[in-house]
Amino acid sequence: MSLALFWARVDYPGGTVWGANADGSGATQLVAGLANPSGVAVDQSYVYWVEYGGPIGRANIGGGYPMTIVTGAYTNGSSTIAIDSSYVYWCNSGGNSIGRASLNGTGTPDPSFIPGAERPVGVAVDSVSVY
Repeated sequence: MSLALFWARVDYPGGTVWGANADGSGATQLVAGLANPSGVAVDQSYVYWVEYGGPIGRANIGGGYPMTIVTGAYTNGSSTIAIDSSYVYWCNSGGNSIGRASLNGTGTPDPSFIPGAERPVGVAVDSVSVY
C-alpha cells in the first residue's frame, strides 16, 4: 500500500505531519519540528502544510526533504491551504485575502491574489476556480 491519508498533528510544543495507508494502517511521521501545523494538502509527489499564521512547507510524499515554499511574512493568519497543478493557495484571514504562490517555491508569493475576502478561513480549488 502507499500513503493515502495525511494529517497535521499539534503536540504542544511542536507539531508534525503524518501519513497512513487508506485502511489506516502504517501511520508514519513524515515531518517533525513544526511550530503549529494546521492545514495539509497533497499531490502525487509532495505533502504540503501550513503552520498557523506561519510558513507553508512541503516534503516528499513519503517523508524527507522538507523545505519552506512560502515564508510567514506572506501568510497573515493562515490556517488552511489548497493546491492545484501549479500553485498553493492560502487564507490570509488577518489580511482579508486569499494568497497564491508557486508550488516549487520560486517567484514572489502574492498574498493578495484575491483581495477583499473578509476573514477567510477555508479555501478549495479545482482546475477552473478558487472557492
